[in-house]
Amino acid sequence: MSATGSRFLTSQCVTACTLFLTILPALDVWPLSDVSISKSVTPQVPLAGQGVEFEIIVSNAGPDAALDLHLVETLPDALQVPAGMAVFVSQGTYDADGGDWAIGNIAAGAMATMTVPAQLVSPVSPPCIVNTVNIGDNSAAASVRQPGVERCVDLFVENTLFSVPQPFCSDVTAANLTLLVRNNGPDEARSVEISVSQSPQRLPNFGFSDTQCAGSRAGRCDLGLMRPGELRIVTLTSDQFNNSRAYPITFQVNLFTLDVDYRDSDNYREIMREVPMTVTPPCDIPLPSGVGSPACFIATAAWGSPWNKNVATLRQFRDRRLLTNAPGRAFVDFYYRHSPAVAAYISDKPFLRATTRAALTPVVITVNHPAIVAMGGAMAFYLILILRNKWSKRADSRSPGVSANCADSTQS
Repeated sequence: MSATGSRFLTSQCVTACTLFLTILPALDVWPLSDVSISKSVTPQVPLAGQGVEFEIIVSNAGPDAALDLHLVETLPDALQVPAGMAVFVSQGTYDADGGDWAIGNIAAGAMATMTVPAQLVSPVSPPCIVNTVNIGDNSAAASVRQPGVERCVDLFVENTLFSVPQPFCSDVTAANLTLLVRNNGPDEARSVEISVSQSPQRLPNFGFSDTQCAGSRAGRCDLGLMRPGELRIVTLTSDQFNNSRAYPITFQVNLFTLDVDYRDSDNYREIMREVPMTVTPPCDIPLPSGVGSPACFIATAAWGSPWNKNVATLRQFRDRRLLTNAPGRAFVDFYYRHSPAVAAYISDKPFLRATTRAALTPVVITVNHPAIVAMGGAMAFYLILILRNKWSKRADSRSPGVSANCADSTQS
């Protein structure tokens, strides 16, 4: 390749790279640092009049520095910092009034610590006093327990999906209710059970169909032991039915455990939905869109919240692009049948969650910025054409010499 051609290609690459390096930081979807948080308390079961000490550790696994970190640490109402003592931080500043710890920057592989002394406000305290702290999408908790209390847990229904797909070339359908149950910790929850009832009781033989439930298709499901932070996804289904008129339905969900649930107000949940009228379209008419309430199980597990902006992007893509055509609806149906198990498996594994986020990030970028992605693809295609043209000219310039050598060889 000539020097002129090299300079031309270099100029094109610099232009393309400059454009992308200018645009990509604004997308704010690639995690450049991996921040985690842990919290512990000593002792967990204090004696009468004995103080406790919380320790918070914020660490960054990299690959880049975590910038301008903040977290808010405020003690529960039942605890207070003893007179004459103060909160200690290894770096940054702590506002005792507002509870804001301005950590600042944490280099890759480094950590920052906070130590919080505390004592009971009153001799009479609840069985569990749980102190939770959050930084970004990460949270950590530690509990102060009364003597005799072995575990402190918080069970709740994190999300739901109710669907009654319209039949295709048939006059019957079936109802499906998927529940995402999480133990918010900080301890393991033993003998976890979930019960679901419907009102009115019109869905035929409606019950748990999940293999992890003891007593399949019964009104109760035994989930056994749930680790802190663990997410379980269970599904209830009905037999096939035909519904001539839409009607409202309410599901009553109850969660039970042998351990102390310090926030038992969220152990009961009512889910109000509508069972639509069954419409049987001709086989050559596309199905109507809208199969139920929004849920993206794998994306929710990867980003840690169904309200994360990237999860919302994927959910909108599902509603606007996939559910509006038959191949897309087939994919969504396949996804809802197989993704809950995958989501449950990765939900408590940070490495797999990060890997899934990395895999889904290009999809999020494409959905959010189709013009930029299309421009990038066009630029890449343009560069390939330039390289191909240069290589072709280089090969053509050598062809006469090669032909002459072959001719000389033949004559000799």
